[in-house]
Amino acid sequence: MLSFILLCCCLPICIASLQHITIIGQTICSRTIISNISIDLWEADSFDPDDFLNATFSNQNGYFQLYGEESELGNIEPYLRILHNCVDGRVNEMCSVRDLYTIPPKYIGRIYDMGIVNLGIARQQHFEICSYML
Repeated sequence: MLSFILLCCCLPICIASLQHITIIGQTICSRTIISNISIDLWEADSFDPDDFLNATFSNQNGYFQLYGEESELGNIEPYLRILHNCVDGRVNEMCSVRDLYTIPPKYIGRIYDMGIVNLGIARQQHFEICSYML
């Protein structure tokens, strides 16, 4: 019985496959290039905390590139978390914004070129805190 339980616990680890994703893009705030933006790559999990895969900052021209990999039983569910202070198309130093971007599954194992990411456009998963709101 104990060996059956151990087999059931270890089997998912043995049959999980290593999957990867590369994401590239450029960050802007309205029409202005925005640099030094924190960009994190995560992998969503249903029954345990999400997995952190990698992090970077956009360069002086707003460009970024991230690579991440994870072993999962099914397909990985990668997403980006971008932290910035672009509010209503303008940089506002009094605000902190967190946007989440889901990566389409068809890009797993490939390069996902997000193109120009306009941080001034509020997303469905958009969280904003400004110090004058406190």
